[in-house]
Amino acid sequence: EELSAPIDAAEKLLSGVSAELVFQTVLERVGAGLGANMGSLSLIRPDGKLETVALMQLDFEPLFNCKDEFGESIARSLMDKGEPAIFISGEPSPVAEALDLSCGIFTAMLTIPVKTYARTLGLLCLYLPQEAPAPNESAIPHLARFAQGLALALEVASAAMASDRLERMERATTMGQLAEQALIDIGAPVDRLFKALGEIRRRADTPQWLLNELVGVGTDFAYTRQLRDGLLAFMSGKPLHQSTTSIDELLSRLRNDLADPLGRAGIKLKLERQSVARSVRADGFLLRCALLALVEHSRNYLAGHKGGEIKISAEIVEDKTRIIVTDNCGTIREGTSSSTATDYLAWSLEGKAKGARFALVQSVVEHFQG
Repeated sequence: EELSAPIDAAEKLLSGVSAELVFQTVLERVGAGLGANMGSLSLIRPDGKLETVALMQLDFEPLFNCKDEFGESIARSLMDKGEPAIFISGEPSPVAEALDLSCGIFTAMLTIPVKTYARTLGLLCLYLPQEAPAPNESAIPHLARFAQGLALALEVASAAMASDRLERMERATTMGQLAEQALIDIGAPVDRLFKALGEIRRRADTPQWLLNELVGVGTDFAYTRQLRDGLLAFMSGKPLHQSTTSIDELLSRLRNDLADPLGRAGIKLKLERQSVARSVRADGFLLRCALLALVEHSRNYLAGHKGGEIKISAEIVEDKTRIIVTDNCGTIREGTSSSTATDYLAWSLEGKAKGARFALVQSVVEHFQG
């Protein structure tokens, strides 16, 4: 009967039920079927770390405190082993510490790697009380089939959930390609208009009011041409001329671009500048794009958490301007429970998106040797 849990999980996830609720329901159903009244389900993040996504009658997963003689995680080794394992309290085992923490509340422990044929997704841990006899070795194939079914259900649901986000990423990529072509095509008209403005301003019979207007328009066109030339040079990998960007102007633009959107997401934006940090030698537009990419990375991890803060600071270190983007994601996540809304099924796609953002940042930093 409990083998139906993965099928139900996939149907609920595909119908839009929150991943947290589904994981919790699956854990409780499986626990009830095996007589376990405590347990946990943990999944692998893109960085390779296990993170608990559901707990049953536990404040934390005690297995995570167990290390081997080399200081490596026992939970990770049990997951990498790939086969379900049964441990009895009082018998020598690598999980004895976790069992001892119960003070006799549970007498046996099951660890079930959640894996498909291709890869391992996480680890399911169940703790059995004395009145629930531990399964014998003959139950291991049955438990392995269940874990494989759950893993396949998560894979299917993850792919479905990621499809919409992938479509948005593809749309953004398409917009980037269109913008690149527009930059190239806009070159000739901008140069022609800039030349025409110069000729009109040189005419002796041009009215003063028109000259004043042309000065403003010419300044705008000069900035447009500078922006176009800088982006085309960056895309072609050519070094830009050494321009200087005001730190005050940079932070002001970031405040205008970010304060309201971050505030609506419950994230506080903090901007700081040392009085001696006045400018940085880099193109203002490209530098701002790199900083926006770093802020977006932090925003994705802070979304849905109370008390989120992103700080952008400028300081002088060894006579050079250093601009730093930091957040309090680690502090917030340490103080939250596993019930906090986190989009676990989008982890794999999240990793790809993060790589794209960091590629932009790295390119800009290398371009200005910063």
